Amino acid sequence: KRYRTVRRGFKSDAVQATGNHRDTGKDRLISSDDHEVKIDMQPFSAGLPPLWVETLESIDHDAEKIEQQIGELREYHSARQRKMFEDDESAEYDAMIQEITRNITRLFQGCKTKLQQVAIKGNENKTAGYEDRTVRFNVMRSRATKVQDLTKTFREAQRNYLQNMKEKEQRGRSYIDNESIEATLPNLAN
Repeated sequence: KRYRTVRRGFKSDAVQATGNHRDTGKDRLISSDDHEVKIDMQPFSAGLPPLWVETLESIDHDAEKIEQQIGELREYHSARQRKMFEDDESAEYDAMIQEITRNITRLFQGCKTKLQQVAIKGNENKTAGYEDRTVRFNVMRSRATKVQDLTKTFREAQRNYLQNMKEKEQRGRSYIDNESIEATLPNLAN
């Protein structure tokens, strides 16, 4: 989004240097030498990054949010594991853990969609050259690797939390001997 306004008002350095807004810069591309000059008739936006760069920035922003939320999730996991008894506070932790988990999942899904958009954004007519396709493929691969690493970190945090909670529950059961509790209660069946 931030490049759209810049693209609309962009003028090449050659046009700005002349101060003449009617000059398109073509005169400056042709030199007085006898050498053959190739004139590249790119639109004025040639100096700006491709449209799909905005999508990459959005993916990077989402990845930062995911990292931050994984950190928050770990804090809530730790706080929840310190709670020995089920009470309102532990229910609040559980609700926050679920909410952050949903947010992270949504961000991952958004990253996947945006990665797919990078392949087509600005190339709807499929006329991109080999270099453009190669650059797109490389940046898509690097962002996909980053998202994959974050997914691995997220799953590991979730797995560790669930494993620790299961162990905590098993330890709690070992302290309670159901047979001794039944022996202390009167037989109400009679």
